[in-house]
Amino acid sequence: MRILQVVGGLDVGGVQRSVALLAVGLHDAGHEVTVVNLAGRDVNAAPLEAAGIPVIHLAMGSAGSPRGAVAVLTGVGRLWRIVLRGRWDVVQTHLFKTALVTTPAARLTRARVVGTIHGIDPSGLQRRLAGLPARLQHAVVAVSTPLADDVAAATSIPRGLLSVVPDGVDDPGRTLDAAAARTTAGLPAGTLVGCVGRLWERKGQRELVAAWRDVVAVCPDARLVVVGDGPLRAELGAAAADPDLHGSVLLTGARADVPVILDGLDAVAVPSHHEGFSLVTVEAMLHGLPVVATASGGPVELVDDGVTGLLVPPRDVGALAAALVRLCSDADLRARLGAAGLAKAKDRYTVEAMTRGYLDLFGRLRDR
Repeated sequence: MRILQVVGGLDVGGVQRSVALLAVGLHDAGHEVTVVNLAGRDVNAAPLEAAGIPVIHLAMGSAGSPRGAVAVLTGVGRLWRIVLRGRWDVVQTHLFKTALVTTPAARLTRARVVGTIHGIDPSGLQRRLAGLPARLQHAVVAVSTPLADDVAAATSIPRGLLSVVPDGVDDPGRTLDAAAARTTAGLPAGTLVGCVGRLWERKGQRELVAAWRDVVAVCPDARLVVVGDGPLRAELGAAAADPDLHGSVLLTGARADVPVILDGLDAVAVPSHHEGFSLVTVEAMLHGLPVVATASGGPVELVDDGVTGLLVPPRDVGALAAALVRLCSDADLRARLGAAGLAKAKDRYTVEAMTRGYLDLFGRLRDR
């Protein structure tokens, strides 16, 4: 099949990484894949280019100025020419903006049009308009069952229109023992809980650092390792300097060696207010780590509470602290939850499983 993937950007982020992994998976399965990126070239273009997948960067930017508006209109014109002239079998969009600008042109061709929803934007405008492109598409995919349910409840997209294909992760899992990984990554001693992701309000790091005061009061050898960068960096740095934390919070900034860091951890916290899927949860599971996650969106499906990890309500600092204390104080529990999570992740959340899910869907649409 000739498959066109349209994505809003290829910068750092779970959606962007998922799109790159899917494109490579489809390419490796023998299909002809092209990726159109509405933004400029960024880090997630590298794996696509390494696989020999054509990537077209439209550099559309924002329409907030006359020059920006011209760039957007020019980019949309280029996008429509690519869609209309490409003789595609499948045109797949990712997130709302790409669905909005791509779907009308794609429906003028013989291609099957598939939209993938990776999360729900809190914007009321987007929620009200989400059904417009979705109703023109041949299929709409959510990356988890809880997300599909949330989309149906929050938008005009009927639940019956939504299919579910979980994201996949290409992390091979643990390659170093904990001691070697800590030395290599420069991590401290103690019981280490990690949090990996962009530092912004919706990811919940503010609540995590607040909860950590109660954790370190009960488990003085525990250390919190926060990996990533973003708008909350300065605020979290100031919070980490609180004397009550006794220097137990380490902010590493953005790191390229996240798999090594995961090998050195004892557990992972995912305190997001909402996640459509949560790649870092699956990565932690693949490294045999128990996860404390908020019961909102994708983690509800990924984490079996008390079996592969622990679930807590979003924004509940007390519940988050109690779950973290439970893990930090019980090595046997960490080992049991981590082993169960590893088995589940290897069975369900690989790139190969994701690729098979989409190819099955594409095949059904083609035969319909």
